[in-house]
Amino acid sequence: MTALGAASLLGAGPSAVAQDPVDPPEAPPAVPVRPPVPPPAPPAADPAPDPTATGPATAGPGTAGPVEWFPLRRNVDGTEVRLGCTFRSRGSSGGYECGGHHDRWALDLIADAGTPVHAVRAGVARDATGEGGDSGYGNVVRIDHGDGVETLYAHLSAVLVPAEGALVDEDTVIGLVGSTGSSSASHLHYEKRLLGSDEPVDPGPMAACVLGTQVSFPQAAGHESWFGLPWGAFTLTSDGTACATPTPADRPAVARPLRDRLLGRFLVLAQIGDRPAG
Repeated sequence: MTALGAASLLGAGPSAVAQDPVDPPEAPPAVPVRPPVPPPAPPAADPAPDPTATGPATAGPGTAGPVEWFPLRRNVDGTEVRLGCTFRSRGSSGGYECGGHHDRWALDLIADAGTPVHAVRAGVARDATGEGGDSGYGNVVRIDHGDGVETLYAHLSAVLVPAEGALVDEDTVIGLVGSTGSSSASHLHYEKRLLGSDEPVDPGPMAACVLGTQVSFPQAAGHESWFGLPWGAFTLTSDGTACATPTPADRPAVARPLRDRLLGRFLVLAQIGDRPAG
């Protein structure tokens, strides 16, 4: 290499030498930042009990529910009323045969013709004689109690409520004991049902006022249930409902809403009149 060529190379600046471009270093991948996890919420507290609750509609032995009163107070001659057939009971007296024919929940209460029959509690009562083409009940009253429960009173000699319905309570006489329909002797046939069902349910405890004290049958007679009691298992009289009148402070919480619902049902029944059979 000549001196001139060397000098030319030595005198050239850095820019005279071509260089490959250098890529900038890659940034490290971003690491996602998770938000802090909140602490678990404390368990929800149980709701406070409803002081207006009345318990299950089909109250049975040992359960709370609306008080339902024995529908007969005493025989028309002032003597005691006698228990007849119940669910799968047996026995007979004076031509009245059980023979196990009650294969469902029902109570037969023995009393003379003309004995007053009371509603067991408040409701809309109607003359349901002949409904559904079933003449076996004879003259019959049905009561819608406004809470999904219906009660039935059969074989009456007289019905004392109109077909279109009437508001009643436990002190209302809705009919008179008789022996109409499929009946071999004077008695009241009583059933408790879920509204819209033809299957009776356990009547549960029935209140009576005895010597000023409220008691429940059949427990007061030494029986835990109505099931299988023999004919004539016990007799009773009741002095009405005066022994268990609620205080004024207790009435608005339960009685007024129930009465409002019943009044609404009564107005509907009054508009449509008697229901056709079927």
